[in-house]
Parts: sequence; structure tokens; C-alpha cells
Amino acid sequence: MALSSILLLGTFGTDSPAGKRHHQRCIWVLALMILGIGLGALLPKPYHHAVALLTGLAVAFIAVEMWRYVDSLDELEHRLQMEALAWAYVILIALAMSLGGLALAIGWKIDPAWLIALEPVRAWRLHALVRRFT
Repeated sequence: MALSSILLLGTFGTDSPAGKRHHQRCIWVLALMILGIGLGALLPKPYHHAVALLTGLAVAFIAVEMWRYVDSLDELEHRLQMEALAWAYVILIALAMSLGGLALAIGWKIDPAWLIALEPVRAWRLHALVRRFT
């Protein structure tokens, strides 16, 4: 299991068929999402909601692929991934509630894209969990 795969991608690598499938599909979806966002900038303003829909669908697809990947892991790897996901979820809820309250208090408009910053937090937690068992 490659340390770079854990820290950069949050997975245990592409050694398994499920890992390879997860990486390939997510790379394609991310590439299409980035292309769609780039092309969306060329669209007139009334059509920008289509870009938001495309981004939401891409993230939902990646979430489903992550679930399929985690579900295919052996018991220990499954437990480590689920613990890292749960840990990141708790931090996400705390941050969302705190920033949402702050936004309401001061009239700040929050861009939901900041939530992507939680993925490195999950990967870091997964790395810390793996170090405990190796």
C-alpha cells in the first residue's frame, strides 16, 4: 500500500481491481467536471446553473464510487476507511454549522467549494490510522 496513494487520493492504491476501477472512474469524472466548468465559463450567465448541476452530479458519482470501493475492501481496510470518513464527517458538520452561523451573523456569502478541503483531512486521518497498524 503506497503512502502517496493514502495521502494524495485517500485510498489504498490500485493493487486491487476495485482500487483500479475507483481511480480510473474518478479521474475521468474529475476531468469531465473540470472541462465542463471551463466550458461553462464560456456560456451566458443564465446557463451557469447547468455547471453547478454538473459539478453536483460529478461529486455524487465520486461519492457512490467511494462507497463501492470501501465496500469491496477487506475487514481491516474497510474499518479504517469508515473511521476516517466518520472523522471527516464530524469535522465537516462542525465547520458547516460554525461557518453557517457566522455567515448568518455577518451576512457573509459562503462558497460551498471550501468543503473540498475536507478531503485532505480525511486522507490525513486515514494515514494516521494506517500508521497505527503498520
